[in-house]
Amino acid sequence: IAALDRKRFLLGMALLGILLIVVGVLYLAGRRQIHLEQEHARIKGLSDSVLQSMAEAVIVLDDSSRVLLYNEACRDLCGASRTDVEGCLLREINPALADLLAGQGGGWTNLAEVELKRPDRGVTAPLLMSTAPLRVEDHLYTTVILSDLTDRRRAEEMALLSQKYKTM
Repeated sequence: IAALDRKRFLLGMALLGILLIVVGVLYLAGRRQIHLEQEHARIKGLSDSVLQSMAEAVIVLDDSSRVLLYNEACRDLCGASRTDVEGCLLREINPALADLLAGQGGGWTNLAEVELKRPDRGVTAPLLMSTAPLRVEDHLYTTVILSDLTDRRRAEEMALLSQKYKTM
């Protein structure tokens, strides 16, 4: 009986040891997961801050022209009345911009000067539009960056006017 008790004791200790190892591994994996989630949240927060603080308007669209990312500069430039535009079709937010992008005919334009009517103000703004494809796994996205050229055009007009006055 003593040998049988000793075998049961050793078997119990072995199972307890294995159980402690499994619990330790799960604990370390959980801590690693928590660390990765915290790092992901930190990086996402930083990238969101950078995106929102950019002077250029940035939009990322999926293959059906649904808005995935949309920064504050784009909201101001495109005159979006809604505060939450992610997931909406670009045509619902700004039909003129959707027409400009559709007018590219499926090809990729790296850089183009365009005129965009601002629906909230009823004025047309000169823009420098950059579009680029972005392929992630099997999905194709479009990144659109819009730079307002209004101030630049005014400065050019002022320089031209100044030159005319100097010539006179």
